Amino acid sequence: MALTKTEFEAGMTTHQYVEQIKVNKDPFIEIYHAVDIPQEVSDFFGGLAEPVNLAVITADWCGDAVSTTPAILKLAESTPNISHQVFNRDDDVPMDNIFLPGNRAGTVPIFVVFDQGMN
Repeated sequence: MALTKTEFEAGMTTHQYVEQIKVNKDPFIEIYHAVDIPQEVSDFFGGLAEPVNLAVITADWCGDAVSTTPAILKLAESTPNISHQVFNRDDDVPMDNIFLPGNRAGTVPIFVVFDQGMN
């Protein structure tokens, strides 16, 4: 199962996600501001043949999510070739689980890249 364009667009922006964080907000913001995207990485994503859509499924209570999600969001915001939306795992567990094998159900963070056709 995939995510439709309409479902994708219903996600949150980085700013909206940060505003609703209840747990680990300060560490999340600190990591986000500390991230420096290397020029070669920006060049790589800037040179993609077509833009991609990035679904970020995360949860503010998860240490792994707090340590990785800020860097991925900073990367997504550093290039116009990555359109991204953030989804709170606790708001939509079934969506989270469709992208995971059964033994990893409920795990976050999840980063799913789609082409413009949402494939």
